[in-house]
Amino acid sequence: MRRVSLNKYGQFLSSREKARVIRLEVDSVFDLGESVVFDFEGVSATQSFLDELIGVLVLKRGADLLKSTEFAHCSNDSKLILKYVVKSRLKDRSNGASVAA
Repeated sequence: MRRVSLNKYGQFLSSREKARVIRLEVDSVFDLGESVVFDFEGVSATQSFLDELIGVLVLKRGADLLKSTEFAHCSNDSKLILKYVVKSRLKDRSNGASVAA
């Protein structure tokens, strides 16, 4: 299981670009069949950041991604945003949306 400590990227995470960099690293971990723990200790994140990080992974990999993903030390706000992003991207996926290359 790979732990991704988000606080090493800052305390307030809002950039889609920063999320994209993290996502690309994490995506390769999922390709190897490993699980990932996203550790939010000391971090707050915007919807844009979480959509780029988690939403795009859900859009690409589907609901099965959540079986091998954990979220540690999430604030209530981050939990709500994550639920919204995952639900929205699963709906997009069911409507035929895909990740742009």
